[in-house]
Amino acid sequence: QQPGYPLELIFGSSGKLSQQIQYGAPFDLYFAADRSYADLLAQQGLAHTPVQVIGLGRLVLVTRTGLPIANTLAELSGAQFKHIAIAEPQHAPYGDRARQALQQSGLWSRIQPKMIYGDNVAKALQLVQSGAADAALVALALLKKPGSNQPYLLIDDQLHQPLHAAMMLVKQPIRSAAMTHRALMFRSFVDSEPAKGLLRYYGFAELATPQQLEPLQP
Repeated sequence: QQPGYPLELIFGSSGKLSQQIQYGAPFDLYFAADRSYADLLAQQGLAHTPVQVIGLGRLVLVTRTGLPIANTLAELSGAQFKHIAIAEPQHAPYGDRARQALQQSGLWSRIQPKMIYGDNVAKALQLVQSGAADAALVALALLKKPGSNQPYLLIDDQLHQPLHAAMMLVKQPIRSAAMTHRALMFRSFVDSEPAKGLLRYYGFAELATPQQLEPLQP
């Protein structure tokens, strides 16, 4: 919609991008799959605007081509699933929630020896798509791309802490007024109804009450 304002997108796990911001990476906007990473930056004085929750992410289970989709998480302990991929739990929210779901289901100790880890949730999906893993626990949004028809099992979100996707404008020591204006324009776009429609299309649920949108105070 704004061809005069090009965007450069940098992809990575929420934790690693947050760490880069702490070390001075020149990012203007930060989007996190888990708002806790953005809240930590805000507490460190690195947020130019309040942290805003933009949707609720969902976790899904996918299997490699040739294997039937598992109907329950418990099926992952079966012999047909030799390698199971998740994002690295230490810095990737979807990996952390995948581990929580398996722990809550009483499966983690049995399945942990089968685990292989992607640097982020997209890399975890690539492991199953390439055949390096037999199954993966990943973000629903990755399976909602136009043209994708890969079956998946939606994981009960009561098995893990919520995945509150959030955004914030990063405070930079040197940023032109024009660049700040552009960043605020994009932030406003993400908060617009067309963008909210895109978020819904990609599986991000809107929060039930406006009160849940209030940012945490440092």
